[in-house]
Amino acid sequence: MSMALSEAYRTRSIRPIDVWTIGAWRLKAYGIACDTSTPREALVDAARDAVETALANTTTDDHDHGVGWVTVHDARDGVFVLLDWWGGENMIYQRLWHGSGETPIVLTAGDRESPVMCVWELAIAAAERQAWIDCVLANPAGPDLERYLAVRLSDDL
Repeated sequence: MSMALSEAYRTRSIRPIDVWTIGAWRLKAYGIACDTSTPREALVDAARDAVETALANTTTDDHDHGVGWVTVHDARDGVFVLLDWWGGENMIYQRLWHGSGETPIVLTAGDRESPVMCVWELAIAAAERQAWIDCVLANPAGPDLERYLAVRLSDDL
């Protein structure tokens, strides 16, 4: 089986945007962009609006700790917003939105046919996994959500 690539792999800038506080939730927001160092501001604003709407009527409890991350990706083939949060001790839950690069403020919720994440978004998930292990699961002093929120990926991958 052969596969043709539309272009050679290029690293992308993955940078923290901020820690978003939305109700009882605290989410590390990351930006990725295909041709620039950061996603367009309009996309970041639309991402925050989508996440705020999704979390508007949710609460945190012993299962949902109110921490996670948001990935805002201004990609070559569209725009993507991933909301990932920790539940229980070691589970990741996700909501995803996508849209056209021409209208980055119009986001549609993903469905069962939507992709889960790309190779650049997966780098964030891998870094978040390690931060969760280091700060929560294997922390000798016990789970430290403040420390977890302070650990953020910033790299070209």
